[in-house]
Amino acid sequence: MLKLLKKKSVYWSIIIVAIIAFLLIWNGVTKTTNYSDKYAGFDFSKVESEGRADSYTAYRAKYRNAGYPTTDIEVNLRNATGDCELADMFGETGVLVSKENGTTVIPVNVAEAGFYNVRLKYYPDPSRETSRGVQIEREFKINGESPFSGADNIMFPRIYTDEGDPKEDNRGNQIRPKIVEAPRWETVYFKDELGYITEPYQFYFEKGENTIELVGAQEPLVIKELTLTAVTQRDSYSEYLSKMTAEHGSATAKNSNSVRVEGEKAQYRSAQSLYPLYDRSSAVTYPYSVTKQVLNIIGGENWKIPGQWIEWEFEAPADGFYEITLKARQNYNRGFVSCRSLYVNGEIPFDEAATVKFDFSSDWKMFTISDDKGEPYKFWLHKGTNSIRLEVTLGEMGDILSRMNDSVFRMNSMYRQILVLTGATPDENRDYNIATRYPEVVAAMGDEYKVLYKLIDDLVAYTGEKGSQVTACLTLADQLEKFSKDDAKIPKNLVAFKNNVSSLGSAILTLSEAQLDIDYIVISGADYKVKKDTANWFQKAIHEVRAFFASFTVDYNAIGNVYEDDDRPTITVWIFGGRDQSTILKTMIDEQFVSKYGICVNLDLITADVLLPATVAGTGPDVALGAGTAEPVNYALRGAACELSQFKGDPIEQIRGFDEVVSEFTDSSLVPFIYGKGYYNGKGVYALPETQYFNVMFYRTDIFEQLGIEIPNTWDDLISILSTIEKAHMDVGIPSTERKINNVANPDMNGFYAQLYQRGASLYSPEGDKVMLDTDVAIEAFEAYTMFFTHYNTPRDYNFVDRFRTGEMPLAFADYNNFNTLCVSAPEIRGLWDMAIMPGTYVKDENGNKVDRDGDGEYDIDRSVQCWGVCSIMLQNSKMHKEAWTFLQWWASAEVQARYGIELEAVMGESARYATANKKAFDQLAWSAKQREILLEQWKWVKGTPEVAGGYYTTRHIVNAVRRVINNNEDPRETLLDYTRDINEEIHKKRVEFGLEKK
Repeated sequence: MLKLLKKKSVYWSIIIVAIIAFLLIWNGVTKTTNYSDKYAGFDFSKVESEGRADSYTAYRAKYRNAGYPTTDIEVNLRNATGDCELADMFGETGVLVSKENGTTVIPVNVAEAGFYNVRLKYYPDPSRETSRGVQIEREFKINGESPFSGADNIMFPRIYTDEGDPKEDNRGNQIRPKIVEAPRWETVYFKDELGYITEPYQFYFEKGENTIELVGAQEPLVIKELTLTAVTQRDSYSEYLSKMTAEHGSATAKNSNSVRVEGEKAQYRSAQSLYPLYDRSSAVTYPYSVTKQVLNIIGGENWKIPGQWIEWEFEAPADGFYEITLKARQNYNRGFVSCRSLYVNGEIPFDEAATVKFDFSSDWKMFTISDDKGEPYKFWLHKGTNSIRLEVTLGEMGDILSRMNDSVFRMNSMYRQILVLTGATPDENRDYNIATRYPEVVAAMGDEYKVLYKLIDDLVAYTGEKGSQVTACLTLADQLEKFSKDDAKIPKNLVAFKNNVSSLGSAILTLSEAQLDIDYIVISGADYKVKKDTANWFQKAIHEVRAFFASFTVDYNAIGNVYEDDDRPTITVWIFGGRDQSTILKTMIDEQFVSKYGICVNLDLITADVLLPATVAGTGPDVALGAGTAEPVNYALRGAACELSQFKGDPIEQIRGFDEVVSEFTDSSLVPFIYGKGYYNGKGVYALPETQYFNVMFYRTDIFEQLGIEIPNTWDDLISILSTIEKAHMDVGIPSTERKINNVANPDMNGFYAQLYQRGASLYSPEGDKVMLDTDVAIEAFEAYTMFFTHYNTPRDYNFVDRFRTGEMPLAFADYNNFNTLCVSAPEIRGLWDMAIMPGTYVKDENGNKVDRDGDGEYDIDRSVQCWGVCSIMLQNSKMHKEAWTFLQWWASAEVQARYGIELEAVMGESARYATANKKAFDQLAWSAKQREILLEQWKWVKGTPEVAGGYYTTRHIVNAVRRVINNNEDPRETLLDYTRDINEEIHKKRVEFGLEKK
């Protein structure tokens, strides 16, 4: 008994201690300590001059004494010259069409110097003959110069709507309608794409003749009006109310005139990703269902990027003043406020409506748009059709994030300066005398910690609590304060400092996201009592019980239509990927493929490791999508994959043959899937490519300028600038066989294969019966590759994105899709980096002399790189080969691949841009003209790496050879020759096993 009491005593003691600890931690996280004493009396304008010289802040400071003219200036579009033309289109005469490629120059005479806003009325051309349907983008220049970073990314959104009403699949779930363009004349001000600057940009114009330049980046731009407008302040609410009352009277709409608008029935939106969603988590969402997917809300995770908007139209029964209430939910970021700008009939009616705040709430709330005292605002509406638009804005958070972004830039500059002295891993026992050698850096740290403490106070004041978002900021402020007072602490904590700066950069991304759900909107008379539409405990309990029992009968993992008892032929397709990808594909299958070909498709989302055992057991699919590059030949060797070059077309049934299908791909994309005999140049092909990745060069333009170096054109050029980069204790990112992903070995062979292919060598013999690494040219390539690690000590394992954004790695060679990752994850270096084609190797004749084959006066350079990706396989065991081929040729088509890529990016964001292997589909994706030109040029040099029996030994032993040369300082030639023998023995062994040659 005594033991039992002791156990209980210990048990309760642990619980009490845990509760106390939790309360202490919670108090530490949420208490709103003020740090004003840390920065009292500090002149914050002091640090503005220490940031980016091309920032908007620096631009405004440059013209701080400029005036604000009060007269608008209409720009005469007929005087435009350059890559443009005047045309009559879209119901208007004499509109200006600025072409995608090139520059449109428009003169403008300015009567009074000063700051102006720029307003433009445009029409998003929906024609696919002249446009690709992606977002319109221009670089804006004044008198031949880009005024600041940000002016080079002026966006003009397209407008979208639903095509018809939702449909239902054969399980009773609603399928969202297809999203289509709904073009119309739209008026926009030139604004910050990132949303940090919430008001329109202010541009300075000199008195007299000026030129405006619109440099094409993406899509043609059809312009009706271009105006330099006076910078004015919006009316306050009281001024608005007085004006509306004087103009219309004080009539308030009657209660009976109230209108309810369902969120999911929005007429227009600025992005394809803003489509109706279903929510089964609440008992009071309308319409409600716990067993079916019913479209009942809009917004969600995708409605978070500044500038995105959703618009609803409704009929007001009478003229008068109305109140606006939204049933909304912001349960995405605790301690964060999501903001929206409210437009009524195309305009923000008063200043307070520019930032409508939605606080965090785990459940739905009724938000009546009101002042700080809770008094509802009154909006004048006319009888008939009116519109309400909600646009994502950062509100006051925008200024905080802008300053935080500038701080990250300055801290990265500090880090790079210290890096020159200490290197990336300083000796903790050495006194570097940083304060003596770099007094300006230590002084800057003393200024910066004050900036950070002020940012913390501003952030807490805005959100109302010290949430987790301020942790990185607080840690850095504390670090810099200590550094400024004792510079000896810097070397010991330099790595932690770099990591904390990176964490703050990530926190900025989180803080800039402003998700929000909308169930419905009520537009009502002033005395109308809006019902508190939230679930009580009884409704919640009933909902949970229903959800529990539904979990036994409803397959929540099934996607779209499930065909079981259908008389039509049915195939099974497995996809290795995510739910977003599979949902998009299934919608396209049900909408397009099934209706066109009369073949039903059951799509299952599975993991890749399930395919092999299922195939062996005879329970595999007819088609597998998203398979790895090595899988087709591995399955073909075992008779498990179907050879595809045998399939012919059928024009009557609109089925394309193999030759027509692969004409839309590069030859290099098919190389890994070739095995045995067939009809593709006498060879068999066992898969169709889906994606094709390859490396390009990424470089920091600001650091290249700072170091006085040029972009390398060849590997020799790279070697010539390596010493300059290394003297600054910076690195170059060479693809490494020691790469790790999530701390798991994932060798990157691209560095070695680039050296091999650029010398005209092949990895395998034409018959695939041996590896060709024992040739002189292969050994030369191996020596050239390993030299980067043995002679120049380039890093063997690194995080490209993190080190590139800090500037620690100003040059690297990486997969081209990193372009979008950097655009999204590193806003602080926007405009300070670029992408280029890979360095190459001079082409030489048999005597070792450089050649000029095309006679253009320049020696030829080979820029070959390896490619990789995923593919589609038809399984040999399938009894539906014809139907499976019909599906494969549809899936591989340019039209389907382009739509899939566009929808994938719309749902998952710019960083998920689809790396399609289809050349025609690639042209429809949202790459700018400049980016597309670079990628297409590099694509010409892409080489596919064959897959052979026993080929797994090749990668393994090349990695082993590299390690022995780097780690043990062994001779590259002898090491590679040793492993070549081992590889060839394994290839021979496997070829014998599969009956490809005799023992």
